[in-house]
Order: sequence, then structure tokens, then C-alpha cells
Amino acid sequence: MDREITDKDLKNLISKKLNWLHKQHKKTLEEAAFNLKLDYVQYYMLLKGSRLPHLLTLVNINKIYGLSMDWWFHDLDKLKPKEQKKLNKKITEFELISSFNKLDANAQTVVLRLLKNYHKERKHK
Repeated sequence: MDREITDKDLKNLISKKLNWLHKQHKKTLEEAAFNLKLDYVQYYMLLKGSRLPHLLTLVNINKIYGLSMDWWFHDLDKLKPKEQKKLNKKITEFELISSFNKLDANAQTVVLRLLKNYHKERKHK
């Protein structure tokens, strides 16, 4: 890693990922805060990147959304403004894998066939 990680870096990273989760689950701020057992103001401050969450808060978020602690921090050493696209791509990949893993075996087989056929069709165009 080239530079020291700051509180601001952590707040920015967690805020971006928490905002992404919030948008994906389409809940109001109040609903999301309630589900996470947080005060509305605390949740809002996390979303805005003005404070860092307690470790227990991250554990609760992980439990609710089926995440691991690594998901929050694996991009930290690469965090630079120009690399936001890479971070967004990794979030999308995580969402795809997470959704796929929630499917039963038959549904996973169907999805894989669809993807393979789609890829073959795109090659021929």
C-alpha cells in the first residue's frame, strides 16, 4: 500500500457501500435504520460518511444482508478516486454471485445455461 489509510478513507468506503446496499434494497431511511437497530440519525450519518460504524453495527449489517467483513474492506488498499469504477464493478460482481448462491440447484443450472447461450449469441453478432 502506497499511503496510510485515514478515517476519511474508511468513512468514504463504508458510506459508498452502505449507500449501494440501501439503494438495492429500496427501503426508506427509517425502515433501514429500524432493521439495523440504529437510530435514524446514526444511520443517516453513516450513509453520509460523517461517522464510522461500530463493529457490532457492521456485524448486524452483514447478518441482515448476508455479507462478510471482507466485503467492506477488500478494496481498501486500492481506494483512489479513479478506481471508483473498479469498486462499482466488484460490487456488481458480488451482487451477482450472492444472488446466484441464493438460488436452488435447478435454478442455478438454468441461469448458467442462459448465460452460456447469451454469450454464444453475442459472439456471433
